[in-house]
Amino acid sequence: MSTLDSVPGMKVVKSLGLVYATSSRIAWSGINTQANRLENAMNAALIGIQLEAEGRKANAILGLSVGVNSSQGASAALMGSSEGILVVGTAVVLEEEVGTS
Repeated sequence: MSTLDSVPGMKVVKSLGLVYATSSRIAWSGINTQANRLENAMNAALIGIQLEAEGRKANAILGLSVGVNSSQGASAALMGSSEGILVVGTAVVLEEEVGTS
């Protein structure tokens, strides 16, 4: 996984499309600190996107972007306070460029 659009010494030989995964901090509510809950939610989202990419036979995810959404105000009063994490990227097949080893 990389936030970059390319990997030095590698070339994209096939783009397999957009992949994404989400996770919610509220799902980890039994963990005692907010930092640990957010870290676990982030790790779960990263595992989810990796599994989705592997399911498409990708060996990399490029252009990885992370978004965090927090419910506040009226929505928090109705649904409870929570933070959601969304990770998005492009599943690709990379190969080493000839002559760069």
